[in-house]
Amino acid sequence: MPTGHRDISTCSEEAEFEPQRPCIVSQDINTLCKDVTKETSRRHQLDKVVELTQGKFPLLIS
Repeated sequence: MPTGHRDISTCSEEAEFEPQRPCIVSQDINTLCKDVTKETSRRHQLDKVVELTQGKFPLLIS
């Protein structure tokens, strides 16, 4: 089991050369990588919204 953070951008290259790696969950590795990236940026945006609104709408965040 690999340790540490895996760089999402290397997923599709690893799919070709290291098929035994756990990165290969889905047959369409590019879709998998995009989903992970999309989810990460969505969470980042949510964090930003929470950060920006925290002082103004304390009752909304509970």
